[in-house]
Amino acid sequence: MSLLLLATAFALGAAHAVAPDHLAAVGVFVSRARSTREAFTHGAHWGLGHALTLTLAGLAVLFVAREWPALLSVRAEWLVGVVLVVLGLRTIWQVRRGVGVSVANDVSAGMAHRHADGTVHQHRHTHRHPLLGIGMLHGLAGSGAMTAIVPVSAGQDPWQAALWMALFGVGTVAAMAVIAGAAGWSLRFSAQRSARAMRGIVMAAGLASVAVGIFWLLETSVS
Repeated sequence: MSLLLLATAFALGAAHAVAPDHLAAVGVFVSRARSTREAFTHGAHWGLGHALTLTLAGLAVLFVAREWPALLSVRAEWLVGVVLVVLGLRTIWQVRRGVGVSVANDVSAGMAHRHADGTVHQHRHTHRHPLLGIGMLHGLAGSGAMTAIVPVSAGQDPWQAALWMALFGVGTVAAMAVIAGAAGWSLRFSAQRSARAMRGIVMAAGLASVAVGIFWLLETSVS
């Protein structure tokens, strides 16, 4: 397999990371990250889930089905829409309730609760496991799974196809991790001294998630 084709696989994976539904899902978590490192980790976890599903899909087509079931992608797209709406509404509700949005020397995004003796504790919740699962769901939906398994469907050498899929997945992980880390840095910088700005950022992320989710549901129902 030529270096150009391998580079193309990586580039396609990186480009695939910036799909609106991907950014909307990861953005909800990044908007509440405590640090640039945590935001970077959020993006990487989503990318790992996405790459895992694509790899499993490719192997299934290669050794079992020989053809990717279109209905599965459609159902996964519908679930993506539902997840985005739920994530967005949950985030909006939490912002309105004042849950998990605070600003300190380093902006924190934990969940506060009060004990019977009146003391208040702030716990850090990073929610990385949901991002892994959301990434896996995105990997099933739409053109991502189809794009990643094109070399398999085209009848190329299985090892070359596996390498192509791996580089596609690496490109997706790398791009989303970098995007999430950069977004996390800029958001932390802009909101560092303003609780209102922090709430506005998280609220905007929630609204964007709901909007993209509704659009996704409408698109799926039309198709």
